Amino acid sequence: MPPNIQNLKPWPKGVSGNNGGRPKKPLQIALEAELKAKPELLQAMVKKGLEMALEGDFRYWAAIWDRLDGKVTTNIEINDRAQIDWAAIDNESDTPPRQITIAIDPKGATPLPDSGEA
Repeated sequence: MPPNIQNLKPWPKGVSGNNGGRPKKPLQIALEAELKAKPELLQAMVKKGLEMALEGDFRYWAAIWDRLDGKVTTNIEINDRAQIDWAAIDNESDTPPRQITIAIDPKGATPLPDSGEA
């Protein structure tokens, strides 16, 4: 069955299919409600964070700077070529040949039985 072109664009231009947006999590809802009811809590949190940062707790400094300037970006270079450690590869040209040792029974070889005696 051929695809229906109307299904590819079900909403007119400028209209979202998710009007409510991403659903909020219960903790986020509770925290926002509490901070809205008591705005002094937010002020106390900011004040405590600044005090802790000034006392030398780096975690609070990092949190404050992340909120003010945004998190520091990290560039990661991805190289899809395999890295070969050539020094770890044993080169046969500089390795002495292996010595093959054959154990010989000092009593001599044991003769095989005749085909009828097996």
